[in-house]
Amino acid sequence: MTQRMDDGNGAQQHDRDLVGSGSHRSEAARSQRMARDCVELATALRVRIAVAESLTGGLAASGLVSVPGASAVFNGAIVAYNTELKYSLLQVDARLLDDHGPVHPRVAELMARGVRDACAVGGHTVSIGLATTGVAGPDPDEASGQPAGVVYLGVSSALGTRSVGLSLSGDRLAIREQTVRILFEELYDELVAIDREVAASTGSHPIVPEPVDASDELQN
Repeated sequence: MTQRMDDGNGAQQHDRDLVGSGSHRSEAARSQRMARDCVELATALRVRIAVAESLTGGLAASGLVSVPGASAVFNGAIVAYNTELKYSLLQVDARLLDDHGPVHPRVAELMARGVRDACAVGGHTVSIGLATTGVAGPDPDEASGQPAGVVYLGVSSALGTRSVGLSLSGDRLAIREQTVRILFEELYDELVAIDREVAASTGSHPIVPEPVDASDELQN
């Protein structure tokens, strides 16, 4: 389930169930293409990115820094694999962790928001915070009982903070790789939304062109 929280302006929800397919090599290649696109767009927008990772264990950060020029946009990452670190380093509510465990949409949201402050440089909050928390398997999560493949992503920026729930399948590596690739897709969507917001506020054209409506093309 995807849940977007727009800082008091209401929430929108929809479901996304995904099944792993293809080889690890093709998944990694797709992830790398997305990382490159994200770094290029973030560079053009002059925004900074930070990542808080749990089940992915640094895989997302590695994917971003593998792109030449990533230093222009990537501040850093926190691998908060142990649940206590989500509280001590990322300011995730301790009661929330006690009540629900680390695999929870609100935990992902707070991780994403917390890493923006934790990786701030020169007193400047990071523009976009990302987070991953979930169960890579093969065993269920001890704290919550959630089965392997249940994953929550967090995305936080000036536009708001949201969580994305995933139901993934495959082995441990496949689940982690799918998580990173989808995280980069969500990052790209957030960058496009920021691009649109900047263009609207300045009266300029967005860097990423608006999609052309097929019906408009037919009429023309």
